[in-house]
Amino acid sequence: MILEVLLVLFFLREFFKSNSHFTSSYYILLFYGCFVDLLFCPGWIAKRHDDDDDRHRVGVMEYFGIVEWYGDQWFAAWNFSLVLNKASVLMLPMKQQRIWSPLNLTLLIIFTLIFPFIINAASLYEPYCIYLHIDAIRCPDFQYGLLMRVLIVNCVSGIAGIILVFVAVKMSQSTSSASVKCERRLLITATVSSILLGATYFFYAVGYFLSLQPDNMEAVSTCYNFGDVMFLFQHYGSIALVLVIVPKFRHAFYKFCSFGKWKAESFKTTAITLTASSNFNKPLTIK
Repeated sequence: MILEVLLVLFFLREFFKSNSHFTSSYYILLFYGCFVDLLFCPGWIAKRHDDDDDRHRVGVMEYFGIVEWYGDQWFAAWNFSLVLNKASVLMLPMKQQRIWSPLNLTLLIIFTLIFPFIINAASLYEPYCIYLHIDAIRCPDFQYGLLMRVLIVNCVSGIAGIILVFVAVKMSQSTSSASVKCERRLLITATVSSILLGATYFFYAVGYFLSLQPDNMEAVSTCYNFGDVMFLFQHYGSIALVLVIVPKFRHAFYKFCSFGKWKAESFKTTAITLTASSNFNKPLTIK
């Protein structure tokens, strides 16, 4: 959570700078994801907060229920948008300004925001279960439907991401510049994030089905714990990998966090220019 707060503040500063290197569509999507996820964090934290006040607990679980109903589908859409962004850079490098115009980027963000409502439309007539779907007595069908939708959406997005990686890497094999290698790594990172998200809900689904048998509670706890671990790797590991893969971004972020005191002797601020090849008609500057 602290990392995401710092990233949101960093991006806000960069977006208001006239000479920032981090205003491309990819970084806007990354900022958007971190910001929305910060709105979800109180729900995850509140769920684990013990309180003897039943009224408070009901309020907590209602908030968490909405976050889980909406956020599980939103994560899949947002992750896939990152994969799509990086894949398009490798597949159609000369058309990036047209593909990721401000209008198209805005439409994509709006789509990811309404995507959970589209997928979960059938459950909107059960507001009680949206708020308190942990009620296994009144909401068993709701629980099953929500879990299956989340699992299917994340599996489909993960498979589609793998296909995009294969096609994008194939189309960019003729170019071996440092910038293209960096784009490939970012694409693979976004795809692995989608796969880990699918694995998260796979373990949750296994835990759910095991919970139907009262004698399997230890196995249920193990599955849910594995799911939580996968979610942590997906959630924060993928963001941390961006700092590792992109030196310019890493140094700028470190400098921001250290209030300008960070210095890197080997860091160069010049932009990377792609050399012309059979797939490129003119040089392209990658931010």
